[in-house]
Parts: sequence; C-alpha cells; structure tokens
Amino acid sequence: MRRDAAVLRLAAVVAGVMMLGVVSVARTIGVMYEYRLLWTWVVGALAMAVVGWVAWNELRRRWPQSDSWISVLALVAVAALGVAQVVAVSNQPTSDWDSRRGARWCVS
Repeated sequence: MRRDAAVLRLAAVVAGVMMLGVVSVARTIGVMYEYRLLWTWVVGALAMAVVGWVAWNELRRRWPQSDSWISVLALVAVAALGVAQVVAVSNQPTSDWDSRRGARWCVS
C-alpha cells in the first residue's frame, strides 16, 4: 500500500480532534444544549473527507484511466446529498419556539 503523507497528517489531526472532543464533551455538566455538540459535525465532515480522499487515491491507483468517471461519480454523489438535504430540511416540522403559539405566548 502506498502511503500519502498529506492524507496521513490530516487523518492524524482528525483523530486527535476526535479524542480531545470526546474528553471535552464528556466533562460537560448540566443540560446538553445544541451549540455544545454541533461543532462535532465539522469533525465528522473532515473524517468523511479523509475517507473520500483515501478512496479516490485507491481508485486512481487501481484504475489509472478512471479520473473522468470518478469525477462524474463524485459530482453526482454531492448533488444527490444536496437534494437529500433540501428535502430533509423542507419536510421538517416547525419547532416549538418557531410556532405561532410560542410567539404569541412570548408577546402577550
């Protein structure tokens, strides 16, 4: 297996952030508010970038002429994820704090 130094450095940084993040969130006392946990999504996205990078390099190593269809496949995957996110966001129920009843309660 060929080692790519840049991927290994990024993977090491992501692993370190994950370990430190688990330690820091584990010591949080009290109600877990959303803002305390949302930063972990960035770490997850970076981990997926590492997985994608490794997969891309492995496919290029096995099939050197595959750059064009790998690019098209990656663009289709990103577009499908974008459509899925739009559908998920548009079908979400209204939160209590966004409802008219909650707004009326706050005003009166």
